[in-house]
This record gives sequence, structure tokens and C-alpha cells, in this order.
Amino acid sequence: MEVMVRLDGQLIAIPPEIVNLEGLLEHVFQNSLPNGREIIEVKLDGNTFSEEFPHESALLTSEDFKIVDIITQDSGDFAELSLQQFPYFISIIKKGFRTACDYLRDGYLEKEGNKLVANSAESLGALISHFLHLIYNTKNGKSNDLKAAYNSLTGELAGLMDEIITAQKENDPILLADLLEFEIIPILDRLGARIEKILG
Repeated sequence: MEVMVRLDGQLIAIPPEIVNLEGLLEHVFQNSLPNGREIIEVKLDGNTFSEEFPHESALLTSEDFKIVDIITQDSGDFAELSLQQFPYFISIIKKGFRTACDYLRDGYLEKEGNKLVANSAESLGALISHFLHLIYNTKNGKSNDLKAAYNSLTGELAGLMDEIITAQKENDPILLADLLEFEIIPILDRLGARIEKILG
């Protein structure tokens, strides 16, 4: 692959057999990324790259870009910044579920409500996945408090999954809306309060 690759401004070599951006990033992650660093941004020819779908980077070859800039940050600093943003992300997910409740209860907007449920659930899944990253990388003794918040969140959600699946299988939008409004949103409220307390 004939491209210029810079990791935090330093030129690095990429084996010629790597043919796409995904392979390039995997190579950097496995061979060049210093311990305790996170990739926070990838720029192609000066433009920030963000995948619009999984493995989009596998479709990009050296015909699509000539310069790759990879920017990293200390894992602990990145985790602290992410933790600061957690209450905002929780509020966005809650808003999605709240709007979905309204749509599900309106016979004309039920389809849109189901789409919002799916999108909000996907966002919640991403938040839960990111939670583990925070637990392992957050500084200042917050890890145990985050672990307790994570365990509480996943435990409460696990208890609701069967009910949510049943509501969806039975095509019962009112029951689904009730589960979201009276179960999921309060769980997220409690999570937000715990995170605010951890942030101090």
C-alpha cells in the first residue's frame, strides 16, 4: 500500500501487502500503537474518517486516499473525557426511548416508534460496551464505583429482556411503551445519577 502514514505526526512504515484501510489500522493497532494509548481520530487526506457501517474501512484502498493521520490519546485521559460525556449520552438515549413511547402509543406512528426503539437500544448497547472501557481505563480510583454502576445497569436490564421480547413478539406497542417508560427510562435515570455522583 503506497500511502504516507503518520502516527501522532511520526511517519511509520506499512507492509506493502496491506491493501485497505482496515488492514492498515489493524496493523497499526497490533504493531505500532504504544501501550496505554487509544486511537481517537483517523484522517484521510486531512478529512476525519468515521465508518458509516461496520467494516467500511475494508472498502477503502490507496486509490481512495494518499495520507493517513492517526491521532492517539492516553487511555486514561480518553476514559476521563468519555466519563464526563456519559450523562449527555444517557440523556440522548432516554430522549429516544421517551419519543418512542409517544410514537408507540399513537397508532399512526407505531412503525416509527419501533424504529426509534431499535436505534435507542443500539445506542444503549454501545454505551454498555463503552462502559467496560471506562472501568479498565479510568483514573483517580473511580473504577470500583463504575464497576458497581455497570453491574447494577446490566443486572436490571437483564431482568427486563424477556418482557421486552414478549411485547415485541406479541406486537403489543402499548406494553412495550410502558416497559420503556416505567422500567428502562428509570434505570437510565438511576445510572445518570450514579455517574453524576462519581463525577462529583
